[in-house]
Amino acid sequence: MNHLCLGCGICAAICPQERIRMVFSARDGYFIPTAGFEDCEIACGLCERVCPFVPENPGPVDIAGQLFAKIPSIQKDDVLGYYLQTLAGYSTEHRPKSASGGLLTWILETLLRRGEIDGAVCVGPDPKSPLLFDFRICRSVEDIRACSGSCYQPVELSRALRQVLAQDGRYAVVALPCVARGLRLAMRSNDQLQARIHMIFGLVCGQMKSRHFIEYLVHKYAARDYPSRICFRHKRSNHPASDYAYRFVWENRRILDLGWTEDIARPWGERWFTLEACDYCDDVFAECADAAFMDAWLPQYAADLRGHSLLLVRNPLVGKILPRMQDAPLTLEPIDRWAMLASQSGLIHQKRILTAYHGASPHHPKRIPGIRTSRRKRRPDHKLEAWTKARIRVLTRFGILEHSRAGERRIKLLSIPWSMARLLAGLARPIRRRIRNQISRD
Repeated sequence: MNHLCLGCGICAAICPQERIRMVFSARDGYFIPTAGFEDCEIACGLCERVCPFVPENPGPVDIAGQLFAKIPSIQKDDVLGYYLQTLAGYSTEHRPKSASGGLLTWILETLLRRGEIDGAVCVGPDPKSPLLFDFRICRSVEDIRACSGSCYQPVELSRALRQVLAQDGRYAVVALPCVARGLRLAMRSNDQLQARIHMIFGLVCGQMKSRHFIEYLVHKYAARDYPSRICFRHKRSNHPASDYAYRFVWENRRILDLGWTEDIARPWGERWFTLEACDYCDDVFAECADAAFMDAWLPQYAADLRGHSLLLVRNPLVGKILPRMQDAPLTLEPIDRWAMLASQSGLIHQKRILTAYHGASPHHPKRIPGIRTSRRKRRPDHKLEAWTKARIRVLTRFGILEHSRAGERRIKLLSIPWSMARLLAGLARPIRRRIRNQISRD
């Protein structure tokens, strides 16, 4: 098994011998493929060719270039990838129950109503799954709406993808950047998938957490077993859209809300329980997808608790279904690429700046993919931040549930040097700016 496996399940769905099964690992906190790699009878290597984190496989730049480079009027940015339009807005009808503005839900429903797709492969609640979420094929508007909202759990795709292979039709798939890349690789090797996956819609992603993240939160704040239902984007009144809550519900109807600012931001930002593969991903805007959706983390939108979405369009077919702005069931407005980049500045910092400090080198002990990084001059505080976050990820890989207090103290002590370096860098920034201004005047 690839040490950077994220448990997407594409290899299990595509295996011609059906030797691979995805099994949930309580130790790792996510699904892992089992059996058969070494003693496979035919050794076709297909499972490796569809893995998004095998270094020899084509990267997002190569895949996206073949898909979108020849589209008339398309533009290209080093971070955004290819794009035709960059938009901000929301659907009034879908906004209340969506994670942000509901644009993705509206587009999926529109494609289904027009008969352009026969189903949408989305993540939705599943009480039978150890993660309480799973991929499913939505064949009705009601099914799509039931999947509205976010899921910050490492679900796997193999069961739904097998259904796509077994049932003729055209499908849209909602996927994270790494999974979108794996799907494109699989579509290259399987003509049925190529014919049946009509569109891939990407969700901008900074990292994926294992199940241990939820276990830790529940243990710390409720001292209870795993909940029966989770809402990852509960919109709180009197709070901006960026200060949402995780809502946990148990079978006895007890409810626990944990606010982003008070309870979630630190372990999330310091990359507690993050999968190792996420340290080697440089795809911010789902460059292999036909369109990418994200939260509008910009001052003019974030203050509205109802939420806004940002949409980056690559495939002209997506642009054609968007109604004209003046008579739309959507509220849409164009934004420039700089606003799009600014909305995800934290993700870009992690995926294009910090990844430079644990990228490929002749001395790296593991096979890792090549990483695109920022051309900025390397800074000691960034190097310390990257090392600290990677170390925290390793310390929390298998959870800190049994010794949570001791584990928390250790992590907090580990993050002190980075916090101090960040403080000093912040204090030094205006001094450097003054010096540069003085030099330019002289």
